[in-house]
Amino acid sequence: SILIREEKFGAVFLDVNMPAPDGITLARQVRASALNRTTPIVMITGESDRGLLTRVFEAGATFVLFKPVDRYRLMRLLRISEDVIQREARQFQRVKVMHRLQPI
Repeated sequence: SILIREEKFGAVFLDVNMPAPDGITLARQVRASALNRTTPIVMITGESDRGLLTRVFEAGATFVLFKPVDRYRLMRLLRISEDVIQREARQFQRVKVMHRLQPI
């Protein structure tokens, strides 16, 4: 979770039931990070329990991908989320500004 505070990510994919910290806890940490507060988060789960889905979105998930994950679903999600990821990347892009100063 140190990387979450120090590095900007284009998107974060988390499994709800991954080893500690679980995906919901890690999603909260991503949202608490100044750099990644608005980074798209994709939560992956095999469960469709309404209570779990509520917790997932309350933790900050942008999208949910259900297991089993197949290539078609993953590619569709990437196409759908591409605009969100690109918009996020543009906000953190550094742009050089050059201006010649004229003597007064």
